Amino acid sequence: MFNSEEFQKDIEFNMKTQHRQLVSSKCFGFWTDICGFGSLLQKNDWNLGKLNDNHVMELQRSFYDIMGTIYETEERTLILNDGIAKVLKYSNYLRLNSDIILFYLRDLLISHYVFWKQANKFGVSVRSVFAAGEYIPYATNNKTGEVILQYNPENISEYGKQILNTTYVYNPTEFQMNTAFAKAFTIEGMGSKVGIMPDFFYIESSTVELINLIPDISFIKENDKLIISYKKIPRMNLHISNELNINCKGLNVTVYEISKFHIFEALDGDDIITEFGVLD
Repeated sequence: MFNSEEFQKDIEFNMKTQHRQLVSSKCFGFWTDICGFGSLLQKNDWNLGKLNDNHVMELQRSFYDIMGTIYETEERTLILNDGIAKVLKYSNYLRLNSDIILFYLRDLLISHYVFWKQANKFGVSVRSVFAAGEYIPYATNNKTGEVILQYNPENISEYGKQILNTTYVYNPTEFQMNTAFAKAFTIEGMGSKVGIMPDFFYIESSTVELINLIPDISFIKENDKLIISYKKIPRMNLHISNELNINCKGLNVTVYEISKFHIFEALDGDDIITEFGVLD
């Protein structure tokens, strides 16, 4: 227990915390949520068997397959029932491969659109928020039986081995005290009472600022559009259908509601215009 690598690593984190030596890093955070899932739970008496029988788990699986997709190696994804969180680290890898952010944002927008169409078949919708901030790791990313079991490695029972191989606490590094994720989650949770509506994709203003720090990338607001360019060539236009100023719990940000996006041929080889809230 006390000599395990896991235990020693956690002691190191504890010492860094006490001496204020923890290091924060910039990141992007994303939160997407099935709007109306609570009504499906209520309709099925919060009974998972009924949810399964009535095809609601097909919706959940579709959400996992579409929104839970791995978009980039620097991204980490966390599934929480009918919500999915993502964190993309603002790392040297991203700065050296600056066009990645274009494809990353494109994939988030397309996935939102694809799942939105699926959700409508079940009488529900989806709402997504893309934000920026920081994360600061303060502990190991999990706790296994190594931190609770004292044992002799030369003489350990099968039950002891089972304990050692079990993860008891999940604390993913990129989600440890993460303000980008917290912003996205908080904004989405405010809901329609502040104008954060189902169907749409929302971009928090500091996301635009952080993307603009990436070499060769320009992300500017021009009238009712957010235009993202790579090496001075426009690659995507995001149509702003509403601009919200949110001030809550010390969070003071502008949030752009995106109802339509235009992917230029220069990015994808095709010219694509997609609109949320309008079914074929």
